[in-house]
Amino acid sequence: MLTTGLTNKAKDLPEVGQSSLGKMSQAGKDKIIEKLAIAASFTSEPVKDSLDFWMQEIGISCLIEFAPYNQIFQQLLNQKSIISQNEQGVNIILIRFEDWYQDEETFKDSVEEFLLAMQGATQACKIPYLVCICPSSPQVLVDSNRVQLYRDTQAELIAELNNISNVYVVTSEELNATYPVVDYYDPYGEEEGKIPYTQSFFCALGTMLARKIYALQSLPYKVIVLDCDNTLWSGVCGEDGATGVKISPPYEALQQFIINQQESGKLICLCSKNQENDVFAVFEQHPDMLLNKHHLVNWRINWQPKSENLQSLAAELNLGLDSFIFIDDNPVECGEVKANCPQVLTLQLPEECQQIPRFLQHIWAFDQIQVTKEDKKRTELYQQNVQRQRLHQDSLTFNDFLARLGLEIEINQMKLEDLSRVSQLTQRTNQFNFTTIRRSEGEIQQLCDSGVLECRVVSVKDRFGDYGKVGLLLFSSNDEVLNVDTFLLSCRVLGRGVEHRMLSYLGEIAQHRGLSKVNILYQATQKNKPALLFLEGISEKCKQDEYNEEKNAGWLFQFSSTALTGLIFNPTQVETASPQDFQQNNSFQSKTINSSELQADSEIVVLERIGKQLYSPEIILKEILYRQKRQRPNLEIEFVAPRTSVEEAIASLFVEILKIDRVGIDDNFFELGGNSLSATQLISRLRDAFKLELSLNLLFEFPTVTGLAESFEVLQTTTKNIDITSINDNEEEYEEGIL
Repeated sequence: MLTTGLTNKAKDLPEVGQSSLGKMSQAGKDKIIEKLAIAASFTSEPVKDSLDFWMQEIGISCLIEFAPYNQIFQQLLNQKSIISQNEQGVNIILIRFEDWYQDEETFKDSVEEFLLAMQGATQACKIPYLVCICPSSPQVLVDSNRVQLYRDTQAELIAELNNISNVYVVTSEELNATYPVVDYYDPYGEEEGKIPYTQSFFCALGTMLARKIYALQSLPYKVIVLDCDNTLWSGVCGEDGATGVKISPPYEALQQFIINQQESGKLICLCSKNQENDVFAVFEQHPDMLLNKHHLVNWRINWQPKSENLQSLAAELNLGLDSFIFIDDNPVECGEVKANCPQVLTLQLPEECQQIPRFLQHIWAFDQIQVTKEDKKRTELYQQNVQRQRLHQDSLTFNDFLARLGLEIEINQMKLEDLSRVSQLTQRTNQFNFTTIRRSEGEIQQLCDSGVLECRVVSVKDRFGDYGKVGLLLFSSNDEVLNVDTFLLSCRVLGRGVEHRMLSYLGEIAQHRGLSKVNILYQATQKNKPALLFLEGISEKCKQDEYNEEKNAGWLFQFSSTALTGLIFNPTQVETASPQDFQQNNSFQSKTINSSELQADSEIVVLERIGKQLYSPEIILKEILYRQKRQRPNLEIEFVAPRTSVEEAIASLFVEILKIDRVGIDDNFFELGGNSLSATQLISRLRDAFKLELSLNLLFEFPTVTGLAESFEVLQTTTKNIDITSINDNEEEYEEGIL
């Protein structure tokens, strides 16, 4: 028992004799995507261009591999498929319902078989799956019965897939809302090559997939800090008055966006050069104000430099500056923050307020792939912490504070509904995390189901409320030793004896199993020094058999299980560094930029550029085509430039499809690098441009610009007009690029 008035409920101690592999697992420590494996119900290879582009943009080097056409079920069931053998990457499943439809009964059977196959495949796989439900063709959309069937099926499918860990769903509605494409359907591509979508749609699809992959691989930002004047509203509250500032639709959209972010777990703060009374008068009196004071966890409204205020907020919230997003309209203020707090993602709002909603929608840093129960009540938890800080200030001693706090600790075996939170803890916890091994839901479930590791979840509550699930223990044991793979605790409860109770609990398990020792590995990172200070402090009081420094593995602490069982937390001799002490010594206070900060700064530049420049499929596609453009290969035939407007139009489409800088009228399409896939795309574009019924055989018969132009002259007798203006205009834009 702790001696500070805390009550403890360590539940579900395992039976003596339970054991698992003794080797400390390092799986999941480094998250690297080696491969994107894609299986689709249609020909999906055209999505590769945009995926290649985005992987390069976000700094992921990986192989993109496609399963054979319409082999989703085989890929999920066959253990030798590219999906099943993808061990370090992301599996992508692209579904179009009509590809499975023969009649209603067989369609429902196919969906049921897909769910069963997904359940089986994910049990043996530790990597994430992205399942994208793609839009139906226009002819299906006019059939109200089919539309309703697909809508109902999608809702049922999403509900079932959400129950499978490590599976994430993208709907056609979400895709269309984020990256709308008007002309998404390619009837000729559908007929000739089962390529049902246009180049623009494949670009939108690849962009959405890349965005989800980025969210899967990135630690989410936790705090959004907002300026007030000309950011939350138009005008200056100190001059225009509480009801004189204007909250037009773009600013309403911004406020609603921030509220949505708060509801998904982001902490909202204000940082404004203003008088506090003037700012909150707007909150209280303006009839159009959507954001309320209860949405906020803290604020700094004064005349200090905003970089100093951000550092102050970080220290008070006990969070690193690299988890902050700062939004301001003023380029000078943004520049000051970027110079002094380079770890912060600083976003300057567009000068044209009408562009604000679009800008925010395309900042990938706001994306959160999954929202847990703890996320939804994070603001409430931090607001409760303010009450705890006041109690601490009113208490005579720290011991008195803990006694009045009434802390209760529970340590339980992990339940299925805990899995998403457990994974989130491994992804987000940095300061008090002994090894900082990041794991997905699938990895954790696989390790636990196979018996490689055991899992315990730590929950804490006190007189002010429930902290939720804040700690995690992953461990294994052999005949002599209990090996701790993961030991982590949220900084919200750090320094209050919870970490001591967790360590004592491990000693109790070892004692129950007749094990004499507990091995704990510590691996240093830039942020987890508090964990080392704790271990060093404990090792001075508990019997420690070994303290080994290993070249690449960190330090191995080996404790007597008997000593750990008797571990008592003494508030007058706290071994763990306090959050305030840690923040004062943390690297974010320094203005010396290290390599990791330079990498973060590069990522920040990319995120801001995406929001301001790469926000629509058409713009993104032009940039992709511009970057992919290569020189015309050396051919035996001499280059001859187009002579007529028709030849120029055909040559421009050759250039676009083949991604080369120029095409001569006698150049052979296939000698330039064309294949059956690009040939299908070219014929589809030629049909649209010239309004002619063309077949793929025509290109095999006339594979040159001049050959196609001459054949078109014959076909012109049935076509009154050939509009080539739009083709030439597109080629001019293509030549210029966008950046």
